[in-house]
Amino acid sequence: MKLFRKYSRPLSDGQERFAFRIAGRILAGQRQLSDWLNAKTANLHPKTWLFLLVCFCAGSSAYLIRLLVQAFN
Repeated sequence: MKLFRKYSRPLSDGQERFAFRIAGRILAGQRQLSDWLNAKTANLHPKTWLFLLVCFCAGSSAYLIRLLVQAFN
């Protein structure tokens, strides 16, 4: 049994052009942000990257364990 039906209808040329422009702007923004982040972090030492990775993993793990403990209490 399908609860939600998806009706697919073809887009008009104007809608396709508009969707393409939106996608292009999103990709341009992502590219600009990634270039900026790459420029900011280009001079970091590999040991600094490792330390940041360990801190991120430890923080994420601690948060997820906290969520699990709260779910069972």
